[in-house]
Amino acid sequence: MVTQRTQLVALSILLWIGYFLIHYYFLSFPFDSEASIILATRVVAIHAILFYVNYHILLPKLLDKNKYVTYFLSLAILIVFTYFLFSLSNEMPFIHDAQETGRHRRFHEAPRLERAFRSRIFINNIISSLAVLFISSTYWTIRRNQQRKQREINLMNENLQTEMKFLKSQINPHFLLNAMNNIYYMATTRGEKTPDMIMKLSEMMKYVLYETNAKQVLLSREISYINDYIDFQRIKFEQQPDIRVDFSGADGDKNISPMILIPFIENAFKHSNLGDDTSFVEIRLSTSGHSLQMLVSNTISRSSTKDKTGGIGLENVKRRLEFLYPDQYELSINDDEHVFTINLKLELK
Repeated sequence: MVTQRTQLVALSILLWIGYFLIHYYFLSFPFDSEASIILATRVVAIHAILFYVNYHILLPKLLDKNKYVTYFLSLAILIVFTYFLFSLSNEMPFIHDAQETGRHRRFHEAPRLERAFRSRIFINNIISSLAVLFISSTYWTIRRNQQRKQREINLMNENLQTEMKFLKSQINPHFLLNAMNNIYYMATTRGEKTPDMIMKLSEMMKYVLYETNAKQVLLSREISYINDYIDFQRIKFEQQPDIRVDFSGADGDKNISPMILIPFIENAFKHSNLGDDTSFVEIRLSTSGHSLQMLVSNTISRSSTKDKTGGIGLENVKRRLEFLYPDQYELSINDDEHVFTINLKLELK
């Protein structure tokens, strides 16, 4: 598998080859082929040293640590070193002598570079060296900013993932606490229904323990869990409570984040007194294309109070929605004197 680093190295090699060919092309006019190769190699080698010393050593170890004086002194030394290298190479023989032969001569046969020509070459090399340093510094600045931004994004994602795990971990203890209270109540009043409740709870916990660690599950599995939860609530009552459920319009083959819907349903049962003849819980779920619509409505018990000792509440699920479906959901809550209604529209991934 080709990594990003491998691609970057390959691109760098291609760029240096292209840089070499450009120098070779322009040097081939006054010099023969052999001399052009040597001179182009000299320029590229010196500029490569400049580029990578500045990029890998001076910039990260000095400038990035706010050692500005040391950085610019080191840069000056590097430029002097470049001057020394170019001065040595300027002693190379002149390659082209049109006055004598009218054609390219062999590298070892040419006379020495004339002073004016050497000065022009030297100035061009220094200017190009400064340009290389500028490009090196600009590229390093861009890469550093990209890396810092990526680190910030990674840190933010790690924090969000940690928060998500914490929020999700609150779901199971909250439900389990309510379930155990219900089983205890059932055991003390109608013991014959206790085994059914324990079996239903077992099925639900299997789903929670073994399937909800995935990022997404089939909507059919989430609906199955919701049905089990509703059945678990029904068992508590001697007479059938007014629970209205319609999942017929839902496509079970869609994918959804696990346990994202159940808090709304749990909230409805928690705050509705289904033992009252006038109380009800209504749950409707449907899909259209990639959109999911859910309505949860329940009467409000006059004795219902906010759970101050536990539970994730609606704030938890709002934060989960914001993390899992950013800009992909609409949540409206209508809380009047008698009925509490939630409408959720979700764009499934």
